[in-house]
Amino acid sequence: MADLNAISGVSDVHKRNFRGEGIKVGVVDTGIDYRHGALGGCFGPNCRVVAGYDFAGDKYNGDERTRVEDPDPLDSCNGHGTHVAGIIAANDAKVTGVAPAARLGAYRVTGCKDITQSDVIVAGMERAYLDGMDVINVSMLGLTTWHSSPDAVYAEYLAQRGVIVVAAAGNSGTFGMWLTTAPAISNGALSVASVDGARYMATVFTASTDVDRVIEYYSSMPGNVLNYTEIDVGIVSSATVPADAPPDGACSAVTGNYTGRVAVVRRGGCQFFTKVLNVQRAGAVAAIIYNNPEDEFASPIITDSRVTIPGILIDHINGAALVENIRVNGTAVNVTFAAEARLTDNPNSGLISLFSSWGPGPELDMKPDLAAPGGGIYSTWPVNLGGYASDSGTSMSSPYIAGAVALYKQARGATTLTMDEVRRAFQNAGKPVQPSKGNRDITSVARQGAGVVNVAQAVFGTTRVWPSRLLLNDTQHTTNRGPLGGSVRTITVTNTGNKKRLYRFTHRGSASMRAIGADGMVPNVPTNSSQSAVAIVFPPLAILDAGASQDVTVTIFPPPGLSASEKWVYSGYIIADPKPSLLDIFATGVLTPDAVHVPYLGMKGNMNDIQPLGTAAGYPYILNYRDNSIVPEGGSSTYTFKGYDFPYVALRVEFPVRRVIMRLYNADTNQLMGLIPDSTTYDFGRHDLGTNTVGAALWDGGIESITDGTITGAPNGRYIVQVMALRPFGNPNNDADYDTWRSPTLIVAVGP
Repeated sequence: MADLNAISGVSDVHKRNFRGEGIKVGVVDTGIDYRHGALGGCFGPNCRVVAGYDFAGDKYNGDERTRVEDPDPLDSCNGHGTHVAGIIAANDAKVTGVAPAARLGAYRVTGCKDITQSDVIVAGMERAYLDGMDVINVSMLGLTTWHSSPDAVYAEYLAQRGVIVVAAAGNSGTFGMWLTTAPAISNGALSVASVDGARYMATVFTASTDVDRVIEYYSSMPGNVLNYTEIDVGIVSSATVPADAPPDGACSAVTGNYTGRVAVVRRGGCQFFTKVLNVQRAGAVAAIIYNNPEDEFASPIITDSRVTIPGILIDHINGAALVENIRVNGTAVNVTFAAEARLTDNPNSGLISLFSSWGPGPELDMKPDLAAPGGGIYSTWPVNLGGYASDSGTSMSSPYIAGAVALYKQARGATTLTMDEVRRAFQNAGKPVQPSKGNRDITSVARQGAGVVNVAQAVFGTTRVWPSRLLLNDTQHTTNRGPLGGSVRTITVTNTGNKKRLYRFTHRGSASMRAIGADGMVPNVPTNSSQSAVAIVFPPLAILDAGASQDVTVTIFPPPGLSASEKWVYSGYIIADPKPSLLDIFATGVLTPDAVHVPYLGMKGNMNDIQPLGTAAGYPYILNYRDNSIVPEGGSSTYTFKGYDFPYVALRVEFPVRRVIMRLYNADTNQLMGLIPDSTTYDFGRHDLGTNTVGAALWDGGIESITDGTITGAPNGRYIVQVMALRPFGNPNNDADYDTWRSPTLIVAVGP
């Protein structure tokens, strides 16, 4: 992490003797291997890991019946929490954390598998608060994108008490917008996106008949570097020609003998653990999975305890080359894995990581708040699993900021700081990045927030701007309109330094993103446009004495060339740039290191027009449980509610909604009969196109009373299901504010 700390400004803070002394950081995660020398080697009041508790137990899998609490929060079978803890506070020759003198609290909320529930996360957060943690890091991703989730609500509670919660934005960057999860979605948490670092520790192997091709891999067991020399490989494929292998290889029992060999299989068709388990049962010692061009290249996550061999992922280009090599050279091909990870330049250095989740929040909240290093981070790992490992995710960028907040709190000499103060300091120190190398656009605020934080500027910066973000809502509901129709906002710029400074105030728009595709669905890769917002900033210049402030009025207009019906999310930055001299005012393309970027975000159009049910793409529909057939629109189907004779209501929610209701009507009289029992859902997150998932509600023949919730059997007759999804900002008591779909006719014919 030495490179990262130098680039991010952390090393500059360390040089001024701020290393996190006196600050306690709680880690709500998979526990911490406190036996690790870099983390102090012990657990207790006189150790580096001063407090903690295990709320899960090794066998916890998300089912409350498997949860066993324990006072010992040791992480010996997962590694995630130990990696997070090292980013915050490791201190040895291999890894120097962001705040290497900070104390840690370990609050284990998962078992050996990365599965938990929001109530268990809340229990960990509460215990961290009661143990006196100043900062709490939550790299566990919640199950909802709404700030009413219990862990998001508790983050608000902690913020009101001066505890700073830092949370991972999520790792769903390849699945489109609106996917920042709880607790990061909370206004009481700093939501952190991930940026790739300059270099990382790579694990690699070579093939004997193509030794010049060094193939990098990510392992499902990050702490264990494979150390095989000249080991045989074999392709697992259901195709006659291996080079054309379909993605279903190893999705079922593998034929052939792979004993002592490494099996090569293409990604897709089933989950990672299924492929690895099947080749393991065929005798393989490892599985090489080669990626699809469109899928994320990151560590495969395998939590099934039956899998005891590593599954490693390689990219598509190298995978295709390896398969072709084996096809041509057959058994002459073997592979050799490098015994140690090697430091490698990252071609995506300084860019937002592919996996980093998009915002904004479902009500146009600005999320994520900011970005930090999270791609390819080398940190501590459980001693029994190798001691050190590289890992990637917003799970890594979040603790980077948690450690930075510890430095900030120590430098400020304040035991209590408000979330607003901390958010302002860190957003004021954000540096926006581009979407790709050589691209002149700026990445959307919905992807990077205020940008990549310079920690030294956050701690020592002498320009403060409030508010640190501007929320514009949509153009239908925005407030403070100017005479020309733009959104008018005021920011206050304060010179907190000890000498007079000259400021230049400017605007930089970022790429606009189309929130909803032409088919009514949220695409995996949002359509972007270089057309950005237009802003008028007044005054353009100001001279501020030490301690003086200046109000700056900003009028922001949405991109004029983009259609309001297409729901473009627009964003950008208002820049307060302190110049060394009057002559520097004319250097328009050059910003000083202390320049402050204030992000803004809005949507062109009316959020209330969004159709969450995705009816343009053929959803919802009625699915017959008996034979998996779909009832056609305008058709009908008869049910006895015996055996498998039931209908499902299958739906996709294309946009996060506050409420989904499924009503039952008499098809002949249109009389409201009641609800499908237990079908009303609150705070529904959107489905992602990448997995083509649907939600499904089984109708078992019962009708739930709207008035008292009692359930009675549906008498024989003809029924229609009406699915209703509340539109953004809609009134839940107004049917006109719901996106509505009515089903084909469902005929109930229950025998005597």
